[in-house]
Amino acid sequence: MAFKTQDVEEQVFDSLEDLRKHLSAEKDRFSMVPIRNFVEKGAVFLYDEHYGSDENYVCFNEDGFRSFCSTFKLPAAFLYDLPNPGLASMNLNDYFSRDDSKVRLCRYSFVLDSVTMAVAGVVTNSYLGFSNATFVDEVEEALPGGFGNYEFETSYLINTRLHLRLLSQKIKAGAVSGSGGVGTDVSRIGIECRNSLVGDSAIRVLYFVHRLICANGLTVPSKNSGRGSVHHRGKPETFSMRIEKNILSVIRSLGRTAKFIEKLMEVPYSTEKLVAAGGAKEVYKVFALYQSERAERQKLTGKRIRQFDLDKISQYPERFGGELTDQVFNSPYRDNQSMFDFVNIFTEFAKTQPPRKRLETEEKAGNLASWIMKNKRKFL
Repeated sequence: MAFKTQDVEEQVFDSLEDLRKHLSAEKDRFSMVPIRNFVEKGAVFLYDEHYGSDENYVCFNEDGFRSFCSTFKLPAAFLYDLPNPGLASMNLNDYFSRDDSKVRLCRYSFVLDSVTMAVAGVVTNSYLGFSNATFVDEVEEALPGGFGNYEFETSYLINTRLHLRLLSQKIKAGAVSGSGGVGTDVSRIGIECRNSLVGDSAIRVLYFVHRLICANGLTVPSKNSGRGSVHHRGKPETFSMRIEKNILSVIRSLGRTAKFIEKLMEVPYSTEKLVAAGGAKEVYKVFALYQSERAERQKLTGKRIRQFDLDKISQYPERFGGELTDQVFNSPYRDNQSMFDFVNIFTEFAKTQPPRKRLETEEKAGNLASWIMKNKRKFL
């Protein structure tokens, strides 16, 4: 029988007050529990759901079990698909009965939800825990002027991964011109700060773009979002300093992000040039082809692949865009659509999705926007 896990909580907060209230309770709710405590008491997997003993056990939420499987290089999909009761527990117990496996287990800790008694993640024993409540305080302290110079937009909490979105009060982008004259298409510029309690993400700060005309969101990687990430390790006394340095490096370049959006708005939308530039694979990273479409594409060669990509991507505005995308594509202020409009097809679709899927799509759309700007000469 498939291994059973609890659903992951996906929450949205529309005010800083509500977010802080929740995070204050979360701070006491989650703790790191060494797996060694279970191993030394002879813990085993039970009923394709629990780990421990009949009297003292934990269960897993979906992310926690996938984290466990990833940490110990176990095939989660296999364990989820086993047809007969007891097979998942039997396979897990067989693997962890070996002495070397027990030694590996003892190097890690569960991040345990004390309310549901579900494992939310697995981290090394050296992992530097940093609560989301403390993280929000650190962000406020790091920002010049604190939260007073920024508007709380929205925050998402997926499992324990926090996405805190703040908009600058001053920095905005763009006006557009065309056959209908000059019109405004304003995007507010800000930051998205991320933290996680369960080791599935380093602390990161990205640019956040909020397009007012359609309320779409877009996250764009900052120059330092990879190498400048703050990992949950090292000296605790330098942790706050590293967070502040990371945030300030992004804040100082918000103006460049506004120019980035305005330049993206100047790139004419062209499916032909997008495909010719090799952009089809970048588009498919945002919206993957269906399995049947991938199979069809793999059978093609040369010009037939190019025509396939042209046909599929040309359908995207109608296939995935909503009412607001249609309005923007047919604005009287445009002689033709821009690649920013094209990217916003995906971000408008993202608004119809559950929080996790929305965030993933908005980030992928931001990566696509970055790719377009790196290759903008091929569109002009």
